[in-house]
Amino acid sequence: MINTTTRLTWLIVLGLLPSFLFSQSGLKFKLQLMPDGERWGVYVRPDDSINPSTGQTIVGSGQVTVVMPKDYQLSDFQNENGNWTALNAINSPSENPTKKYQSIGFNSEVPQIPFVTGQETLLFTFNNNGTCPDGIRLVDNSTDPYIVSVHLVKSNYK
Repeated sequence: MINTTTRLTWLIVLGLLPSFLFSQSGLKFKLQLMPDGERWGVYVRPDDSINPSTGQTIVGSGQVTVVMPKDYQLSDFQNENGNWTALNAINSPSENPTKKYQSIGFNSEVPQIPFVTGQETLLFTFNNNGTCPDGIRLVDNSTDPYIVSVHLVKSNYK
């Protein structure tokens, strides 16, 4: 018979396992202009450090942030895999005043996201409003001036 402490330990380990298996380091995201030249797509690709089982993955949370010109308006948002929603944008932060930071949050895994090692999966698309702006990209958490500034403030707050 398993005692309560052992049962609790296994529940914690099993609860955290998806976080360890599918951490940011194993998933690579990409923003790409779609072949029609009219839409942008965000893709995810598991790298070789993880080997997810088809149909056996569970995504608990997620967020993608697109950096774009401050006047760019995201429109005609469409889910492809998973259910995503455009969240509030940060427009013209003092650390990067010519840019807007548009976050897209993960809501649920319906339809389920097919993770295949080394293969890209389209998560969602949005319109490019008739123009292809220079400098649209996914945020780089280690080098982006706004993100680095926010992390510095948090780490120095006591």
